[in-house]
Amino acid sequence: MSNLTHPNSKRGLDFAHVALNLATQWQGPVIIKVRSYRALVLSGLETFRADALEVPQATGFIELIGPRSGTAATSLLVGFSNQDQGPIGTFELRSNEAVGTLILPGKHFTSWLEIAKAPNAHFRIGGDGQRNALASDAALLHF
Repeated sequence: MSNLTHPNSKRGLDFAHVALNLATQWQGPVIIKVRSYRALVLSGLETFRADALEVPQATGFIELIGPRSGTAATSLLVGFSNQDQGPIGTFELRSNEAVGTLILPGKHFTSWLEIAKAPNAHFRIGGDGQRNALASDAALLHF
């Protein structure tokens, strides 16, 4: 899509086209509206695997799905675990997918699910994945 052009304001013989860049700048975090979500409650006894996410002692899983950003489908995969560990965030840009991941303590599952259900919910992915997040309003993610 980056080969698309649009006319500039000049007319006549000097008419020229300027390249239109529709690529998303994934080097830093990008804020995306939650289009839909899927959730799963688990026992906490086994490891759960979904795409690029592996969650030991998984108690839950939420997949946040956003619209396309540039040419990439967007999603944030969040696993909830009984294991004592800090949040681990990653981000991977594939040929047609931008996928962020997080692993959080199991006690946060219901809070994340409630926020994901909000009509104006947005998530943040990109960069090295350490700033992956979810908010009930996009303005909260601009920091």
